[in-house]
Amino acid sequence: MTEERRGLGPWMLLAIVIGFYYIFYSFFGVTPKYWMKEANMKGMAFSYHSTVGGMLLAMMIVFAMGWHKRLREKSDKPRIWGGWFTAESAITLPSGICTAVVIFTTVYLYTLGKVVVAMIIMRGSLLVIGRLVDIVLQAQGIRRQEVYWQSTVAVSFGLIAVASLLYFSWTTGKGIFAVPGVVPTMLMYVGAYAVRQYIMALYKEKNKGDSYDMVAFFGAEQYWAFMSTLLFATVVFSAVALGWQNPQAMVAFEAFRNTDGVAVLTCLPYGLIAFVSVFIFMFEAG
Repeated sequence: MTEERRGLGPWMLLAIVIGFYYIFYSFFGVTPKYWMKEANMKGMAFSYHSTVGGMLLAMMIVFAMGWHKRLREKSDKPRIWGGWFTAESAITLPSGICTAVVIFTTVYLYTLGKVVVAMIIMRGSLLVIGRLVDIVLQAQGIRRQEVYWQSTVAVSFGLIAVASLLYFSWTTGKGIFAVPGVVPTMLMYVGAYAVRQYIMALYKEKNKGDSYDMVAFFGAEQYWAFMSTLLFATVVFSAVALGWQNPQAMVAFEAFRNTDGVAVLTCLPYGLIAFVSVFIFMFEAG
């Protein structure tokens, strides 16, 4: 693969990380505090608006560029499942479902009142997951790339940060364990991200040279994330409309019926984060 095809050099990647990932993630970290404290929006209502805002922007770009069908169309492998998939594109379905889980759980964790704690645990967990994925791929004989010692050090810091917060919360009865819904949501987040990282890493290892196309993978993954979220929301909202009395689902349904356009607009940066985070994970030299 030529350097032009790879596209991103080390300095460009650094610029993307600093200019988009951290800045927009910092902005998005403040957004729930404003809507929940200043505008008295309920946490599940904000989760609805942020999911809509993030996915709306991402899918507008994906559909406009045709990325959602690029992976399937460029492949010369036999079609499966009625022509919907090829051998390369089939893995984007479970990855997309996991992405949908990650999108919602990330936002919901921010609404539980401990944004900084949630950020530390989520980011620290990703470092550990990434290292575990390396170990699994190496054990399977799929990845032979050397893992640098700096990566192990970073994982150690992440593990210490996460373990310290969990220990403090467990022993004091404060922190995340004191907030209802945090633990199952965190487990869903970590589990979905672990599967997603493994799939992304597997695609990188199985597709070298001209067959590697991270934009195509991103487009297909986001398409299935959108479709699975739409299906899930349709089922939940239909159940509420038919009389289901789940409190959280009712809040989300009410937010759907009274969608705040300004709230959706303020959550658009969440969609930009999706682009940057996937491209960093999928960066071929990374």
